[in-house]
Amino acid sequence: MQRVPAGKMSTAPGPGLSSEELRAEIRVLEVRLEEANARLAQSAQQRETFELNEDRLAVAQRAGRVGTFEWDPVAGTVAMSEEFRRIWGLTDEVLPLSALVALVHAEDRPSLGSLDPTEHENPLSYTEYRITRPDSGEVRWIARRGEVRRGANGIVLRGVGVVYDVTEAKCTEEALRASERRLRLAIEAGRMAVWLYDIATDSVQASPELNRLLGFPPAAAPSMTEVRARYFTGELERLRAAGTSAMQNGERYFEIEFRTVWPDTSIHWLLLRAEFVMAATGEPYQVVGVLIDITSRKVAEEHQQLLLNELNHRVKNTLATVQSIVSQTLRNSSSTAQAHEAVESRLFALSRVHDVLTRENWDSAQLSEVIGEAVVPYRAYGASRLITRGPDRRVSPRIALALAMGIQELATNAVKYGALSNEVGTVTIEWRINTASQPEHLYLEWSEGGGPPVTPPAHRGFGTRMLERGLARDLDGTVEISFEGAGLSCVFDVPLS
Repeated sequence: MQRVPAGKMSTAPGPGLSSEELRAEIRVLEVRLEEANARLAQSAQQRETFELNEDRLAVAQRAGRVGTFEWDPVAGTVAMSEEFRRIWGLTDEVLPLSALVALVHAEDRPSLGSLDPTEHENPLSYTEYRITRPDSGEVRWIARRGEVRRGANGIVLRGVGVVYDVTEAKCTEEALRASERRLRLAIEAGRMAVWLYDIATDSVQASPELNRLLGFPPAAAPSMTEVRARYFTGELERLRAAGTSAMQNGERYFEIEFRTVWPDTSIHWLLLRAEFVMAATGEPYQVVGVLIDITSRKVAEEHQQLLLNELNHRVKNTLATVQSIVSQTLRNSSSTAQAHEAVESRLFALSRVHDVLTRENWDSAQLSEVIGEAVVPYRAYGASRLITRGPDRRVSPRIALALAMGIQELATNAVKYGALSNEVGTVTIEWRINTASQPEHLYLEWSEGGGPPVTPPAHRGFGTRMLERGLARDLDGTVEISFEGAGLSCVFDVPLS
């Protein structure tokens, strides 16, 4: 419609109208025309404003990546904005609701709700679901939120809402959950407790593992006073000194090993690693860190130190034994060859029993194995000529070494002068444990038979003196040698304390 300029209308008198009436009619028409032109101008301005707002909304949707939609429950259709269609990978501006539902992942469709217009709850309440974009086949996570308008009967007449892509946020959440799972597994595998101490409130927040490390029940929520009560005497002062020293040296990190005492009086070692959290003032207001149970390591270290001390002691004793063997053998041997043979056999005996004890980590050894190893070199004279029998029993390294050296001396003497010096003589080694005595006693008897006649020696040699004096002292018992006509016998009476 074109605007008619005012004052341009014909003034020719109409039929039946006077000039005055005609001019009045013209004035009325001109006013009406002005009003019509004003309404047209207003309508054009409103249309321009509407289009501007639409442009602004579209820009805002693209910038915010938020799509809008309008749901018509009666028609069963959804009208979608440009950004909605871009997010979903669609081209049509209006689609049946069922077509959109079909694009939602089957597992997520229940989260859409019933979309029933008669439902009292908001069918467009917030939810998240996955869709498969029809243009690319890509799976995306979508968030939806909307409101509905209801009629007087409460039935939904119209629904409007927004959708936006939350795929990146979902991926970030999953990555965070995976990271938390890995951290939790690492903490559990490392049997660590993670904790945060607030200096101002003197309170601690910690993972459940802290209760296990300090001997509290799993559901307990111990205060710092209760936690400190578990520290071994003097450890609280050591912990505070370590933290103070780190702060004075300008260090944010410190670590310390300390002991705790559980209600059952058992002592546990913990490794604390901590970091100060600094305020803007430069003062610490929190301490964060981990606790690790190192009890097994500390026990192993103590055991290792004990073994080193024991090894040092045994090496000294072994060297003293070797020195004594060599010295006494040289003093009582008539020739260098005899001395060489005697020293060698005695050192081999010492070496064999050391092998037995080494296999047992120098804790103890089976008596039958100690005796069996001691007589191995003499089995060559015939298995039936060397008989060993008795109950098995573990004995200490001290007793094992002394018995092995004693049997070595007796066997060497038997080969040279006794039952093993001919073809028919026999040696029997028999032992028993007297469990009725306190402490229990080991009785071991060496007896020879079938050898040359035995007569008491004119003087006591090194072997005899070692048996009756040295070994008796080492065994803390007695050793008695009898030179009877049928054959030499030797009885060991050893307390097994």
